[in-house]
Amino acid sequence: MLTRRATAHHVTAELDEGPITAQEVIGVDHAHTPEDLVAVGRDVESAALVKAVRWHCEGRVVVHGRRTVVLQ
Repeated sequence: MLTRRATAHHVTAELDEGPITAQEVIGVDHAHTPEDLVAVGRDVESAALVKAVRWHCEGRVVVHGRRTVVLQ
């Protein structure tokens, strides 16, 4: 099985180079159509972003240099 992974990063001048706040992974396989893969990609990206924003709003995210700590 293959996976589709998405990450939510803190914003920096370089795209996708900031500290990672959240990651999500969804499994995909040969039975997925191109349209399914688009939908899965959209879902996994949304899930990672929602998680990162919620944690940030709850004050649980600490950025230290290029690393992120998420408090439980």
